Order: sequence, then structure tokens, then C-alpha cells
Amino acid sequence: MKFHMLAIALILGPVTGLRAQEEGVRSFSARVIDRTNDELLPFVKVQLEGSTISALTDENGVVSLDIPVNNTGEQCYLTITYVGYQPMRYRVPRSNKGRLRTIELRRVKFDMRNPPVIRYGKDGPPPLIEK
Repeated sequence: MKFHMLAIALILGPVTGLRAQEEGVRSFSARVIDRTNDELLPFVKVQLEGSTISALTDENGVVSLDIPVNNTGEQCYLTITYVGYQPMRYRVPRSNKGRLRTIELRRVKFDMRNPPVIRYGKDGPPPLIEK
């Protein structure tokens, strides 16, 4: 009888430990598209603000992140960046309920008649962009 109880404890112990770890994170999934033509955007950088947690969208424009649960009640935000598009700050909903969210990015407006001019300083600081 003691052997059976020990076997049950060894089997259930790791399972309950995993559940405690899973309660500390929640899954977030979204697809990132172009706002003007609904085109899926591959390899968009999605980062949890204030952390090193980040991911890129796959070739179908879908990203999945495991976000730590915030017990203080503060909102979590994602910073979404992609070349040629305006950076975006996206508020993560408190409950995802397994839904695939859609995030729309806007293209950067660029006028070839008045392109930006890059000016370098004498001491070699990062370039200053002026219009």
C-alpha cells in the first residue's frame, strides 16, 4: 500500500508543479496585417514593453507569445515594429480566451519629392534626420 501511495505521489508531483508554472503566464496570439490591403506581414518584431520577451511573426503573419501574468493590475503593452510601417503600441487584453487577434499596421508615408536628408555631426554621433 505504501508503494502505491509513493508511486501516485511521484506521478502527480511533477504535474502539479507544471500547473503552478503555467499559471504564471498566459498565451497571446495575433496576426499582423497591412491596414490598407489586409496583406499578412511576415517577420514583424513584437516585443513585450519593458522586457526582453519578443518574437517575430511567421511567414503567415502570426505571432505567439507567452506573457507573464501581472498581479498588480497594470496593463501590458506590446511594441510592434516593421520596416516601412509606423511603430505601434498595442494593449494586451487581460483575457485572450484562445482568440487569434488581428493587429493592423499603417505604412509610413514617404514623399519622393521631399525625401529626408541625413546630416552627420562632426564628432560622429548617430545621424540626425531632418526634413
